[in-house]
Amino acid sequence: MYEVKIKETSFEKMTAREKLKYTDVSTAEKLEQYVGLDGRVLEIEPAGYVELDVHNDASKDSKDYNVFLIVDEEGRAFSTSSPSLIESFKHIFWTMKEDAPDEPYTIMACMKPSKNRADKGYMTCYIV
Repeated sequence: MYEVKIKETSFEKMTAREKLKYTDVSTAEKLEQYVGLDGRVLEIEPAGYVELDVHNDASKDSKDYNVFLIVDEEGRAFSTSSPSLIESFKHIFWTMKEDAPDEPYTIMACMKPSKNRADKGYMTCYIV
C-alpha cells in the first residue's frame, strides 16, 4: 500500500487540484539534485510549504517517512527530507510571515560540509 497525507501546510486554503498536485510526490523536483558540496545552490522565492506523511509498503528502508515540499511563487514544488533544511526553512518562512508579511524574499538552499562526518554534508537554507 502507498498512501500520502498532508501533515502540515502553510497555505490557509488549498484547492482540490493543489491537494492532488502536492500529494503526488513524483511531480516534485528533488532539491538534492540542485545543491551540492561542489558549490551548487538553488534560489527559491517561496510561496509556502506542504509537509507530507508517506506510507510506502514497498520502501526498502522505513515504510513511514516525511516529505517536505517547498512551493515557489510559480507553483513548482521542491522536495526534501533533510531535517536541517526543513528547520531552517520554517524558521525563515514564519519569521518573514509574522514580521514582514508583504516583503518579498528569496531563500538560497545549499549544502554545507559536515563537521562530524568526512565527505558528507547537510542541507540548509538562508535568506538572500
